[in-house]
Amino acid sequence: MGAKERNKNYVLEKAKEVFLERGITGVSMADIAKEADFGVASVYRYFGNRKALIMECAVSIWQDKRDKLRVVYEKNLSESGYDQIVVLTKYFSWLVVNEKSFSKFLLSLDSFLITEDATREERKEYDAILLEIYKMFESAYKTGLSDNTVRDIGSFQDFYFAATQSLISLSQRLTMRGNVGFDDVSLHDKVKLLVSMFTTYLSNEK
Repeated sequence: MGAKERNKNYVLEKAKEVFLERGITGVSMADIAKEADFGVASVYRYFGNRKALIMECAVSIWQDKRDKLRVVYEKNLSESGYDQIVVLTKYFSWLVVNEKSFSKFLLSLDSFLITEDATREERKEYDAILLEIYKMFESAYKTGLSDNTVRDIGSFQDFYFAATQSLISLSQRLTMRGNVGFDDVSLHDKVKLLVSMFTTYLSNEK
């Protein structure tokens, strides 16, 4: 790896730290340059523009989640399809709930993608990572259909996006609001309830 690539990766890591801590809104290329102790011109030379830097950060952050999920997925391939889905869903929820900076980042990223109207090409790598994660869940679901541990719900894709977005949204809302109004039930309990609802819905047990 050459010096330019090392420097770019270093700036990327610093940018991820800033975005995870502060969100995306209001963070400029100059802020990233200052944090990395690089000139602004160098940051632009490495990434081209702010949108490209943000998308590279998003890809890198999700790659980390994908790699962690893949370890769990591969470790449980010998289990039933239903059990695989339960483990994956629980671990996905753990990643979201226990890394509050990740939830905050996703909230600001969603807003950014809408506001900036990112093109399909600009989202290509980002969407590919999300698809890889979905494929793990889909594979577990297909295994469950084969071993008769999950029921056929028609569009698993619709179910998956509803389930994962619900988990992310709950974590985001309660993190932002400080769990106001739910003092008797912890965030973890709410997430566990959601996970139970989703996995029970898939179960083929009579």
